[in-house]
Amino acid sequence: ERGKPGAVQVSQLKGHRGVSRRVLDFGFAFYLEEEASMLKRFKTGDWVRQDSWGKWQRTQAVHDRYYYEALLERVVDGDTLLVHVLLPNKMKRRQYLRLVGFNAPSLKTKSGAHARERLTSFFRKTSTLYFKTRFVDRYDRSLADVWVGDVYLNTTLAS
Repeated sequence: ERGKPGAVQVSQLKGHRGVSRRVLDFGFAFYLEEEASMLKRFKTGDWVRQDSWGKWQRTQAVHDRYYYEALLERVVDGDTLLVHVLLPNKMKRRQYLRLVGFNAPSLKTKSGAHARERLTSFFRKTSTLYFKTRFVDRYDRSLADVWVGDVYLNTTLAS
């Protein structure tokens, strides 16, 4: 299910010498340490998002969790993208995404080149995409459900 980008989780990280600190977990092993006074309003595990004034507020919207907006850098192959994830506070993170639900042929084959071209065709008019992550694979790619506009790429490409 699609969500609204921008939700992050309040987490506890063990730092130097076992000292714990509260942070905002943006995903992708990317953390932001905020002022203690800001985070004391929330419990570890709470999901928060910035309101229109930049103040962090608790959110209960489950479908917003792990949902991101990104800009395409390049199509790697028929089922993998390299993107710049747009995070709150105007931060970005470069990340590989692997579309879940199908497996495109190797680029070394003619059908692999065709699969890459088919995926590339969805980005002719825009480089903006939305995705919801599931897991990270052994190649450090986020396994994701991906949308370009109203098109859900995973099922469109699998058919």
